[in-house]
Amino acid sequence: MITETEMQRILTVLKNPRDRAFISSLYDSGCRIEELITLKNRDISFDQYGSYFQLRERLVTERSGLWAVQLPCPCS
Repeated sequence: MITETEMQRILTVLKNPRDRAFISSLYDSGCRIEELITLKNRDISFDQYGSYFQLRERLVTERSGLWAVQLPCPCS
């Protein structure tokens, strides 16, 4: 497991906002890489608190739900 301090160190090293958002989303949601890369625009929404995405799993197990993920600001 990666601690929160280690995760912050990883995010500070990443310069590309896309990479930071991808790694942060994986860490915060606990989803699989395949689940994250198959997201569609309709699965992602934004509000004043951050972004939310809904995972749609094709397997029989129930993991679908909403996860609040605070993505790094692309302007920093």
